[in-house]
Amino acid sequence: LLSVVCVTYEVVMTPLQVFFDLRPGTIQLTVSLITLLYWTADILVTLNTGVYVDGFLTYSRIEIARQYFQSWLIFDLFLVVLEWVQTTTSLIADETE
Repeated sequence: LLSVVCVTYEVVMTPLQVFFDLRPGTIQLTVSLITLLYWTADILVTLNTGVYVDGFLTYSRIEIARQYFQSWLIFDLFLVVLEWVQTTTSLIADETE
């Protein structure tokens, strides 16, 4: 349920921020940080979620990491790191004003 809320927030707010150059307020910044923390935690949870190998469920962290790396890990890391960089630079820019 939380993932649906986070995805909905991102889908609605990202275009608004891009096309209308919205300056984030305190509430918007707080919600953005919560969603960013959620997506960061989601990577860690996914790295600890069992996977099926040859029809058998395994909890081997090496196998989980291998399968995650072959599927979504690079994409997830790219987006989360990019979002952390954007959020950090935005916070620093707001402090200097």
